[in-house]
Amino acid sequence: MSDNTESHKRVAKNTIYLSIMEGVEIAIPFLALPYIIKTVTADNYGKIAFAQSIVAYFSVVVDFGLSIVAAKEVASHRDDRTELGRIFSTMLIIKSSLLFVCLILLNLFVCTWSRTNTDVLLYNYCFGVCLADVVFMKWLYQGIEKMFVITLIRSSSLLIYLALLFTFVKEVDDYRRIPLMQSGCMVATSLVGLIVMVKHEKIRPVMPDFTYVSSFFKKSVSFFLSRCSITINSKIATTVIGATLGDHEVAAYDLAQKIARAALLPASMVGQASYPYNARKKDARFATKILFGLLLLVGVMLVCLFFMAPFCVKILSHGNLPESAHLVRMLIPYIFIGSVSVYLGTPMLVAWGHSKPFNHSVFWSTGILLLIYGIFYVLKTGTPGSYCLVLCFGELGVASYRLYHCIKNKIIQIHDPDKQEP
Repeated sequence: MSDNTESHKRVAKNTIYLSIMEGVEIAIPFLALPYIIKTVTADNYGKIAFAQSIVAYFSVVVDFGLSIVAAKEVASHRDDRTELGRIFSTMLIIKSSLLFVCLILLNLFVCTWSRTNTDVLLYNYCFGVCLADVVFMKWLYQGIEKMFVITLIRSSSLLIYLALLFTFVKEVDDYRRIPLMQSGCMVATSLVGLIVMVKHEKIRPVMPDFTYVSSFFKKSVSFFLSRCSITINSKIATTVIGATLGDHEVAAYDLAQKIARAALLPASMVGQASYPYNARKKDARFATKILFGLLLLVGVMLVCLFFMAPFCVKILSHGNLPESAHLVRMLIPYIFIGSVSVYLGTPMLVAWGHSKPFNHSVFWSTGILLLIYGIFYVLKTGTPGSYCLVLCFGELGVASYRLYHCIKNKIIQIHDPDKQEP
């Protein structure tokens, strides 16, 4: 069996594992949503969604783009246990420091803003996902291409959360328990994953010197800026809606966006599985075939979603958020374009060593989105529908920029260069 065939099989196998994990990550919230909205009301669900949108910005700071750098470094040194130990220690040092700083800043922010200072506990419970991110070594298993462990840990966390939800959330005032249980389960299973990693992979911490830590941190800056832009692009609408309209509108928009994120599942899982292989092999023909196959799958899926949107929303919201169906349909262009931009990003541009266009692609769109959202905020004229349209426009800019650079750098190959013309 050739090395290429073995590598292709590994990518397919990892894609299956990731699809299971991503499927569970999408399915569990959707299984929980009807119960949550029925039990704690749509408005309290909106409060949770708004708090999570605020915490998302701090989560980006805690990660700081380190996971992308670490996954690539692990893929390059997968057989060097000393270097893996050094990477492991560096990640813990940097992320723990950022976690401490962000916890202080979050509480200062929440306590001083009238919109949030009445529910400080809710925001701290949501912040638990940042702690889970520090101890969950997803980047390591991604780098050594062992996605099964990631799938097992993450799926277990969500299943335990679902069981706790139905057991301990019984009244309207129990809504704060929801993010607490989410965070708690993520932290607990992530700690288990950390122990498994140390024992099974035989990785021992190696204290890095300051130069190494500084270099690692600097490599992550460009990815951090890109992740900031991505998070702003996806979360700023929820934040502004919550700040200007109300919790019910946040709930309606958040439900529509959750469905849109679920529809982005194929692009996400294929991208994560193929990134280590693309980074090592740089097989443009293989990557291009995956892209076209992905777009065909997404196109068929979106046709089905257009007709099924009202039914999906009715089931998921227990009939309390019918306006979300219209928002889902407005986000269909965003889903298709987003699938393109996701796969053209890390799995292609970054894997081929073109980090700058990857990062620049979202900076311009973020600037435009912030300008438009800022106008909406000042004039108080924005609606959930208008935010959906702006989101589609911003994603189109990202995809177009990445596509141009993929073609320019010959990462996308339409024709087989080895095939002779007749």
